[in-house]
Amino acid sequence: MSGVHLPTIPKEPFISWDYFSILPGQRRWLGSGGSRERLSFFWARNGIYHALRALRISPGAHVLAPAYICTAAVEPLTAYSARVEFYEIGRDCQPHLSEIESRIGPQTEAILAVHYFGFPQRIGALRELCDRHRLALIEDCAHVVCGEADGAPLGAHGDASVFSWRKFLPLYDGAELRLNRLSASLEVQWNRERIPFTLKVAKCLSDRVLDQSSSGIARSVARALELAKRVWRRAGSVPPDQPLVALDSNQASLDLSLLNQRISRVSRFVLEHSDIPAVIKQRRENYAFLHEGLRNVDGIHPLHAELPEHVCPWVYPLFFGGITNAHLLLRDMEIPAVTWGGVRPKGLDARLYPHADFLYDNLVFLPVHQNLGKEALQQIVEASKKVAASGTDVRHISRAVAMQTSR
Repeated sequence: MSGVHLPTIPKEPFISWDYFSILPGQRRWLGSGGSRERLSFFWARNGIYHALRALRISPGAHVLAPAYICTAAVEPLTAYSARVEFYEIGRDCQPHLSEIESRIGPQTEAILAVHYFGFPQRIGALRELCDRHRLALIEDCAHVVCGEADGAPLGAHGDASVFSWRKFLPLYDGAELRLNRLSASLEVQWNRERIPFTLKVAKCLSDRVLDQSSSGIARSVARALELAKRVWRRAGSVPPDQPLVALDSNQASLDLSLLNQRISRVSRFVLEHSDIPAVIKQRRENYAFLHEGLRNVDGIHPLHAELPEHVCPWVYPLFFGGITNAHLLLRDMEIPAVTWGGVRPKGLDARLYPHADFLYDNLVFLPVHQNLGKEALQQIVEASKKVAASGTDVRHISRAVAMQTSR
């Protein structure tokens, strides 16, 4: 493919008129169910921390979490001083319930469950297990927009649940903590959002649009924000090399300074004016396009045989048979494929969780977000077929690339 120009495939959604509603009020589409209280946070990880507070989990308590998980979901537990123990996840991304029960001890107070990529876990069985042992159940719904399991919406089974809207919408930040347990209560000493903070979020969001959109409106907005930032620097005598606010939407670490930060004004506005039904519909169509193109290809094994009704997928997860770190080969072909290998929690012993370790190295995420057109989706399909067809030679290349990146 050397010398061939490929159109840039946007790795994440950006603001587009196709998914922007003039009138607000679309948030009713973001999940459902009768949560007793909902609180909006800057990051979903902040919601996990405050879920422990609301459920009155004891500092130092034993908390069980899946061994296949982003470290951003574990750090709030350790920051709360919980003693985290992992439980095995099968290669189908479903928990081993008997193993979870074997790890429950006298000091165990909570179990964290993750609905991977928007697909339901065996959440009813986990709910029954927690009830039997009088444990709190926290649903990590960071990959969920909608869906249900065992007759109830995702996010309604746990004593608390956490959602991350920025994984599906063109937001810089934005998450929600839902409290379902009647006895759960929470008071937050909210940080005040100052003008430099708002400007920084707006600038970061506009930069993302500029990276992936050729819209003249987007470029005009970015220039206006940059001008406003310079004016604010002069008024406050801020040195040019000093950031107004330090923000990184892609960092995995918990930022304690943002622990009590609400969703930003800019992200809330975009959230409330996003056409959620259109986003869900397009993501499902994009997922179906990839599934139709890849499900019968030798060497490619989709994680899920079908897309359940009402599920809005975050990504398209798949395995390339015998090819470890296949995402690196895809990225060489300008396909924004990723794995969770780079966000594996520190101290996680691969020998104790071989299935989870396999997932970190082999489960590849392909994008299905709403800003992907048919040309980009076909490009993803063709590149995936080439990786799968490369066979043994690619496996050796993959291992070599992985060794180089680990140095």
